[in-house]
Amino acid sequence: MKKLWEKGYTTSNLVEKFTVGTDRIFDEKLAIYDIRGNRAHAEMLHKVGLLSHTEKAAIMRGLASIETEIMEGYF
Repeated sequence: MKKLWEKGYTTSNLVEKFTVGTDRIFDEKLAIYDIRGNRAHAEMLHKVGLLSHTEKAAIMRGLASIETEIMEGYF
């Protein structure tokens, strides 16, 4: 099975073991903080004029949906 990050060359098994091992566990623990950071980023992009109010609102709705999945344990 091909891995998403494969670039057509092999890496050391040690490197792969270190970088792939328990990533999912850490990702699950950090996901809620990623949501907070993404909200702040969207606010900043809106404030400097790179996101419209409509675009920011859509992002916030998407992040709220993801946050619900995280909090309910099925993300």
